[in-house]
Amino acid sequence: MTWYRPLSTTIQRNDMVSTIQRDDIILTIQRDDMVSTIQSDDMVSTTIQRNDMVSTIQRDDMVSTIQRDDMVSTIQRDDIILTIQRDDMVSTIQRNDMVSTTIQRDDMVSTIQGDDMVSTIQRNDMVSTIQRDDMGSTTIQRDDMVATTIQRDDMVSTTIQTDNMVSTIQRDDMGSTTIQRDDMGSTTIQRDDMVSNTIKRDDMVSTTI
Repeated sequence: MTWYRPLSTTIQRNDMVSTIQRDDIILTIQRDDMVSTIQSDDMVSTTIQRNDMVSTIQRDDMVSTIQRDDMVSTIQRDDIILTIQRDDMVSTIQRNDMVSTTIQRDDMVSTIQGDDMVSTIQRNDMVSTIQRDDMGSTTIQRDDMVATTIQRDDMVSTTIQTDNMVSTIQRDDMGSTTIQRDDMGSTTIQRDDMVSNTIKRDDMVSTTI
């Protein structure tokens, strides 16, 4: 008796009217409820089409496209290039080697643009602007606080400048921390392996915890 390995398999159902055919890892699925089609050929291409969302997914060497009616969004991947457009937030995200990103929303009327880690956020409720330059400096401008600037140097020192405070925070490898403000004078916190804490202020002289 000779046994033969089945090359193809077909399954047909009436409730979903689906068909599955296998032949050297080639699969095809068709359904009436979602009207979707999945075709695989050595995991190279895949196509899914649905009526409820009217979305299409096509993959060919990691190139995919998704289109939907509820959000009217399109995602295309080709060398990490993505574009997303939505009607509810009216946002657009475009990435090319992680260089630029733009998000625009109607509810907050905010815009985020990133180019070499330089981002800007503008909002109408607070009218604030955040600008980052390689995580070295950060500027926040608001109407209620006028202006605030935060500058960091390899997480060693941090300078916060505000029109009404103008404070500076300096850290030395998490051993000591110095906070200097115009209204409070200066404050120094020194830690010794998390055993003792020393707080020194101009008005209180010193306090050890």
